[in-house]
Amino acid sequence: MTDTLLERLEASRLTFEVIDYAYDDGRTTDIGLHAASSLGQSQDSVAKTLVAEIDKKTPICLVLPVHRKLDMERVAQLGAGRKARLINAEKLTKMTGFLPGGTSPLGLFDHMPVIIDKALQPLATLHVNGGRRGRVVKIAAADLQAFTGATFADITLAEPD
Repeated sequence: MTDTLLERLEASRLTFEVIDYAYDDGRTTDIGLHAASSLGQSQDSVAKTLVAEIDKKTPICLVLPVHRKLDMERVAQLGAGRKARLINAEKLTKMTGFLPGGTSPLGLFDHMPVIIDKALQPLATLHVNGGRRGRVVKIAAADLQAFTGATFADITLAEPD
């Protein structure tokens, strides 16, 4: 987590905890599932942060449980567009300053809208990326929403039965 981000969180007077865990540098997929396992937390309470573009021009930050998949049609609708697609790793770093596996909604809300999946809304606490690989912030869903100005919406595909 950058010092500036930490200072902003501390100034907000919200309750949060920064937690570091052993990140597997060789991992390129299922980073969020790895985080949940490393933290000893339920996959329902650990969030991944993805960045998509609506109609190849409007960036949007998406926060969802690590085991869920995005409903890209719904994301496009929420962004008042026709098509949504995830941005690639190179563009992510250039656009946000974060590496894949280190993207934090706590550091993006000044740059783009943030949407948090409704499945996370009722949680007393959840774990979101803290701005670098191997670091999360434990924070209440309502506090994450308040800090980022996010909207809660249904952005994931239905879970298989």
